Amino acid sequence: MGTENILAVQIGEEQDMGNGVIDTGQRAILSVTFVESFPQYTTFYGNSLYLIWYNVGQLDCIQAFSFFCQQFYNQPKTWWQLSVPPPNPLMASSQIYLIPQPPPPPPIGSGVMTLLDSGYDPLRGYYLTFQGNFDLAIPLFKGYAGVHRNVPNYQIRVG
Repeated sequence: MGTENILAVQIGEEQDMGNGVIDTGQRAILSVTFVESFPQYTTFYGNSLYLIWYNVGQLDCIQAFSFFCQQFYNQPKTWWQLSVPPPNPLMASSQIYLIPQPPPPPPIGSGVMTLLDSGYDPLRGYYLTFQGNFDLAIPLFKGYAGVHRNVPNYQIRVG
């Protein structure tokens, strides 16, 4: 799938920041390396946090990741599958954005999902756990090769 594995959350409305910079309102959270599917929930694992720890002060990376994600727990939110990280609105006023930037590529997919948990697993990396089965309730990463279905007697039924 190449680089089409960035999971982002919608945290604001799209707005023009001036100088050709568009804030999409999306915040990249995780570069997904694999997905684990259970009957009642789905967990996305990855290692890239896109500088989340800069937003939460003096916490280390693991604590910062969980602290940042807690604000999205148990709420239906729009989540995005992107091919590149969205523009960072905090950088829009810095010197590197004095020239107009090309618009970001369109998202691969989006959908409303409910985040249940987040954290760090030393063997798998950072994770986000969402309510619902990957094949039934999760609208993102369809056709993604890195999916492990942790259910007995898994079969794809056609028709």
